[in-house]
Amino acid sequence: MTIAPFDVPEAETRACFRNLREWRDRWMVRHPRLAFDVLSMGMSGDFALAIAEGATRVRVGNQPVWEPPIGGSCRAGEELMLRAHSAGVTLAVRAQPGAKKTAITGLYGEGAAAQLKIAVHAPPIEGRANQALAAFLAETFSLPKNAVELNGGELSRSKVFLLRGVTLAKAEALLGEWMRA
Repeated sequence: MTIAPFDVPEAETRACFRNLREWRDRWMVRHPRLAFDVLSMGMSGDFALAIAEGATRVRVGNQPVWEPPIGGSCRAGEELMLRAHSAGVTLAVRAQPGAKKTAITGLYGEGAAAQLKIAVHAPPIEGRANQALAAFLAETFSLPKNAVELNGGELSRSKVFLLRGVTLAKAEALLGEWMRA
């Protein structure tokens, strides 16, 4: 597990994550019998940089916030907000609990760090905001409630939801419509 230094420029954070990934890659070649399948680096403030540099797991506290789909990975240049998954798509969301109404309010971050920003009427108490977000996403994507699953970020404002049965093309088209509206 690597945590980048706090309060340093983005280039230094990227270099920290890149150095660990390169070290791991060299050790995989030198020691092929050892398993180096998990590369855990990054925290809630820099998880997008960690993923872009090759992280296979990001944690907040002791909870995994992001792990790639089975057999998947995320490298620099790929979008983080919406990704294909064997069961549908994953969507990175930035929650704003305690709002007057639940609605998509825009994007949080940019590039690889972009998340769909959603204001949530429910308070962040006992999982109520998470339940409200899942119900909102189910309604928005015309899915049954059990087709929306919180994959990471249970206690964080940054979350990843799995939308079962949604194709990447459909999700991209819907998001494009909402962002233009």
